[in-house]
Amino acid sequence: CAFKNRYYQHDEKWTIQVNDDQKRYWKRLICQNGLITMHKIECYVPCKNPIYLDNHECPICEKCKHHGVKYNEGEVFAPLANKNVICTCQEKVLTCMHKVCPILSCNPKTRIKIEYEPGLICEICSIQPRKIIVPGSCIVNNAFMMNEQNKELDSCTRCKCRNSTATCNTKIAPATSQCETKKESSKPCSKCLGLSPASCQLNGFRYHNGTRWIQGCKNCSCNNNIINCNVIRCPNLSCRKGSQPYYMPGKCCPIRCISVTDTCHIYKEFNSAFIKTFDKYSYQINDGCKYIMAKTCNSMLANFTIEGRFGSRSIDNRPLLSHVYLYIGNSMQVVLLPTMRVKYNRR
Repeated sequence: CAFKNRYYQHDEKWTIQVNDDQKRYWKRLICQNGLITMHKIECYVPCKNPIYLDNHECPICEKCKHHGVKYNEGEVFAPLANKNVICTCQEKVLTCMHKVCPILSCNPKTRIKIEYEPGLICEICSIQPRKIIVPGSCIVNNAFMMNEQNKELDSCTRCKCRNSTATCNTKIAPATSQCETKKESSKPCSKCLGLSPASCQLNGFRYHNGTRWIQGCKNCSCNNNIINCNVIRCPNLSCRKGSQPYYMPGKCCPIRCISVTDTCHIYKEFNSAFIKTFDKYSYQINDGCKYIMAKTCNSMLANFTIEGRFGSRSIDNRPLLSHVYLYIGNSMQVVLLPTMRVKYNRR
């Protein structure tokens, strides 16, 4: 994703501080397949005397306690039932904020639910979204947006496409435990997150009767104040010799079989040297020549190229990779030289 003259990796998360009309607040951003989800951070303060720090997005509570329950270092819990408000005990202080799931670019039919962050269940794309055909355009919710186009996904979310990156601003409800019901709006992003009674509790998280969720590789539900979890059953997948099941990140069941040895390797045949790629294509190698090992295919994305040069030969007369060249954009060049030396921008 491109944001303010900087590129961010897929699934990268970061925060920015905003000064607007003498008000200072924080925004949280998530990059997912060329789509940025951005929202104002709504904090939940579970203690009476919080500490406000300039470099913290939310006020902190000195003790990792909530309603008389003490939490250990690294533990997370949801103080408000089913509302995505997550509290974390870190460095002996407690911080709570309302976290949101990323807006996706893929078809809703290809999405799966996982624990995206500790305590936060979200959908992610199980397959790669459609490729961008028109230069500069974006894909949001499986639909194309033209460059500089604005689009309203719902009453809480507006997106804008710019140079193949869609930035979606979404409003979320204030993370409070007290509600003024008379002032509530009909928009879901304006409704108060009241502390409603929960019927089930598991690992510090509260659930209402009738709620269903995925915990690891189990389907769980809360019914009649009792939590019931069953292991997800996978369909039989029979792989031939030399292949193995492939598990996509976030999925409990294998989706297909892949070769055990999907790697690149160099071999010799009839006194000539070849390199066989992971997709089983062979290319002849000539000593002293540079070869493109990997590069971006989309010209609209940041330039990224890896080249290799083959120099000396091994004892069995196979060419050895002597230099590796890494190009990022038009301004960065890294060269891996023999004897463990590195050059950066010709230095």
